Amino acid sequence: MAPAERNVRAMGYGAVVAGALIGLGFLIHPAESTDAAAQVASVASDPNRWYMAHLLIFVGLGFLIPSILLLMHRLSSTAPRLALGWGVVAFVGLVSVIAFVTVDAFVFWVLAKPGLDPATVRTVFDDLTKSAPLQVAFGPGILLNIGVFALAVGLYRSRGIPRWTAVAIAAGMAVQAFFGITYLHPALTVSAILLGAGFIGLGVDAIRASRMATDPGSQPEAGSSSSKRVHISSASSAG
Repeated sequence: MAPAERNVRAMGYGAVVAGALIGLGFLIHPAESTDAAAQVASVASDPNRWYMAHLLIFVGLGFLIPSILLLMHRLSSTAPRLALGWGVVAFVGLVSVIAFVTVDAFVFWVLAKPGLDPATVRTVFDDLTKSAPLQVAFGPGILLNIGVFALAVGLYRSRGIPRWTAVAIAAGMAVQAFFGITYLHPALTVSAILLGAGFIGLGVDAIRASRMATDPGSQPEAGSSSSKRVHISSASSAG
């Protein structure tokens, strides 16, 4: 197997893991609130669930790196500048999201421990959620949604990946961006299903395409969307 094919397959496995972990993390994520007392109460009611949900999302975000690279790889065959530009936007946002999830997961988990002074908890909570310096750090997180959304739309138009996966990824990012930040819990469930299915489908398609590219006996029919993706993968290997 050519190095490029191994890379595509590795990115495919990464996308599958990212979809599974992020999707499951959002599904079991407890309700959130902008009120300190309500937020702490939510975490304290089931701290293990809070910790596990964020741990899954946190690890899943790491596997989002090869997932974004895979989206860029697929789009680069038809729109290399757009692939690079939106990929950079997505990665800048990813850094911010990882920072936010770290605070959201582990700091709030500590604040929910019994025995802490409620006034201190509220002060720390407000500083973490409303202070200008941290908003500057966490604000760019929306760029992850924008970058991945744009990559998915480009791939939908170019048929670089199965269209249903492009729709699922784009819709999941849009739902999370518009409703997740308002702490509307049902939105997390919807985005979990969409993003989980979308990234798993993206990964499976990449794995299948890389295998087809190295196995002449399993080539799809000429002109099909699968054959186009195999051609892209083969062209990358040749380059």
